[in-house]
Amino acid sequence: VGFEEARPLQDYMVHAIIRRAVERDLPIQIHTGFQNDNANFVDNTRPTRLVNLFMTYDAAKFVLLHGGWPYTQEFVALAKSFPNVYADMAWTYILGAGAAERLLGDLLDSVPANKILGFGGDYNFAEGAYAHAKLARRSIGRVLAGRIENETMSEDEALEVARMIMH
Repeated sequence: VGFEEARPLQDYMVHAIIRRAVERDLPIQIHTGFQNDNANFVDNTRPTRLVNLFMTYDAAKFVLLHGGWPYTQEFVALAKSFPNVYADMAWTYILGAGAAERLLGDLLDSVPANKILGFGGDYNFAEGAYAHAKLARRSIGRVLAGRIENETMSEDEALEVARMIMH
């Protein structure tokens, strides 16, 4: 079955899953941006392609994964614009610490900290999650230390933000 033939069933299934998640007050995680392997159609992973779902299901909690990279500004804009969209930085530190730190800075400038998940991973082995957590803590520390240094956050505020986004 080709893509166009399968699309009605796929659309039906997505909407059915979202309705059931809303009934059970469960979040809906959606991969955005860069995929795990090579030679994908990156344009198909643009976070803004999901706006119709955010508008249709305003009672749903959508958790967008992976920072939407390379569409990070779209990712930030969606988390800012939609109360039902949460920003999950899972996997971003592996894509690149500099990009992840810029993304976290943009999120902190634009989105309430309670809508930011600063770390996560979809590993099937503990060592990968551990290594990613080390990278995440290092980058989050640098971003928050920079905010303390330039006096846009107090040390207490930075510690509270770190606690919020890491739990």
